[in-house]
Amino acid sequence: MSEPEKNAEAKGGEAAPKKKRSMLLILAGGLMLGGTGLGIYLWGGNKSASAEDKHGSVKALAADTKAKTQVVTLKPIVVNLRNSKGTRYLKVTIGMETTSESVASELQKLSPQLSDFLIDRFCNVDIADVDNSVGRNKLKREILAGTNELLENGYVNAVYFTEFLIQ
Repeated sequence: MSEPEKNAEAKGGEAAPKKKRSMLLILAGGLMLGGTGLGIYLWGGNKSASAEDKHGSVKALAADTKAKTQVVTLKPIVVNLRNSKGTRYLKVTIGMETTSESVASELQKLSPQLSDFLIDRFCNVDIADVDNSVGRNKLKREILAGTNELLENGYVNAVYFTEFLIQ
């Protein structure tokens, strides 16, 4: 056998196992993707159908409750933070959630008193008090309690910071 024939035979002999290995890898990858897709289809399809059946009434009840609640948004408040020597400011806008029309209208009427209460409260805030979620949540609870004390009828369910900027 001549030298070129030996090289061609050697190349052909090496190419066959490489082709088989690459075909097996492609086939294995395809099977994995197909199996994953089948699993998602079978498990995902059953869960969504059963979740709708089991929780359909809960969703309807939640939709009814959300329809009754309303959020009264107060005017933005800007104050100097305590111990900042007039160099740090807090700008906050608050939303108050209620389920009562009368409470919503009372919040509008009490706007000057609420603003005064909130300004007094925010002027006594250090940056360290509100630079984390624990401090902000504590502040929300204090605002909720103070607001409910001002109301004559009903109560506020929740307090939301719709804008909270420290500069």
